[in-house]
Amino acid sequence: MIMHINSDSLSVVVYGNVCNETKSCLESIRENFSRAEIVLSTWENSVLTGLDFDSVILNREPQSYFFEHQKEKYNNINKIIVSASQGVLGASRAYVLVIRSDMLVVNSNILNFRDNYEKRDPLYCLFSERIFSYEMFSLQYENRANRKYYTPFHVSDWCYLGLKEDMRELFKINKVTEPDFSHYFLFHLHNKDVDIWPNRMWKMSPEQYITYQNTRKKIKSFSFQDRLDWSKTTQEISDRFIVNNFLFKSIKDWGIVIQKKDYKWKNINSYSHTSCGAWLGKNWLKAYKNYCDEAYVLPLSYCWREKFGITQDMVKLRKHCAFLLSPLLNIYRCVLFSLRWLREPLSVVYYSTRIVCKILRGIFPLKK
Repeated sequence: MIMHINSDSLSVVVYGNVCNETKSCLESIRENFSRAEIVLSTWENSVLTGLDFDSVILNREPQSYFFEHQKEKYNNINKIIVSASQGVLGASRAYVLVIRSDMLVVNSNILNFRDNYEKRDPLYCLFSERIFSYEMFSLQYENRANRKYYTPFHVSDWCYLGLKEDMRELFKINKVTEPDFSHYFLFHLHNKDVDIWPNRMWKMSPEQYITYQNTRKKIKSFSFQDRLDWSKTTQEISDRFIVNNFLFKSIKDWGIVIQKKDYKWKNINSYSHTSCGAWLGKNWLKAYKNYCDEAYVLPLSYCWREKFGITQDMVKLRKHCAFLLSPLLNIYRCVLFSLRWLREPLSVVYYSTRIVCKILRGIFPLKK
C-alpha cells in the first residue's frame, strides 16, 4: 500500500523525445511537486536550452520501424524501454512517477493515491506493491459488433507511479528484435477477418510487450504468441497478473493530461471503440473478486443488473429501443442532409462568380 508519499519522497522521470510540449511538461511538474526530483531521460544531441530539470540522461536513440504503413505509424517500443528504464535507474527517491515528455501535470492528486485492496495472490505478485497505472489505453478487451476482442496484458505506458524498486523491475526487460517485431504479421499467418486492427503489423503493442515480459518473470512456462492469442489460458493469466500488480486511476484522478491534439483534455474510460472494456472500474473489481478476494462484494452500482436478475432484459430493452428510435434518427439525418443541400445553390453561385471574376481580371487587368 503506497502511503506517506510527498514531494520530498518523489522522483519524476520524464521520458522520450524533447518536443514542443516538454518545456510546459517540466514546468508543470515543478509547479505541482515543488520539491520533487525531476529526471529527464531523452536522446543524445537533444536541445535542452530553457528546460527545468535536476538531472538529465542522454541515451543513444534506437531506430524505430513502421508498424502501420498506410498511416506511417512508428513502433517506439525500444525507445520507451531505453528512455524509461535509464530514467528510473537515475531516480533517487523512494517513489517514482514515470510520464511521457508530452504530458501536463495539472494538480498534485497523485500524492493522495492509496491502494485499499489488500488481498493479493503471491503466485502472481511480481512487485512489492501494486503500481498505479493510467486510464487511457488500459484495456481488458475491445468491443465491436457486440463481440469482445481481448487485448491481453494491455496496461497503459503513459503514466506509472510506484515504489522505486518496483519501477526498476517493471522496465528491466529486453529490447525487441527489429524489424521482425514491428513487421511480424508480414511473415506470419494473419486472419484479417477476426483482427480488429488488420493493418497493424506488429507482434503486439508496446503496452502488451512490457506487461507480458514482466508476467514471464513469475510464470516462466507461459508463452504469449502474439496479440491475436486470445486463448482462455492467456486471458486468465493476463487478468490474474494485472489485478495483482496494477491498480488503475482515471485521468481526472491522475491530474495528468496529454498535450497532443488528438487526446488533449479527454476524460474517458478508454480510448477505444467502447469504454466497457477498460480496466478502470468494474472489470478490475470483478477480477479482484475472482482472483484475489472471493469475499469481496462489488458495489451495487456495478452489479445491480445481476443482483435483480435483469441483465438479459436490459439487453433486449436496448435492442428494442434502438429499433424504436431508428425512424427518428433517419428523419434527423434527412433534415441535416436537406439543410446541407440547401446551401449548395449558394455555393455554386459563389464559386462560379469567383471563377468568372478571375477570368475577367486576367483578360482585362486593372490599370495602375
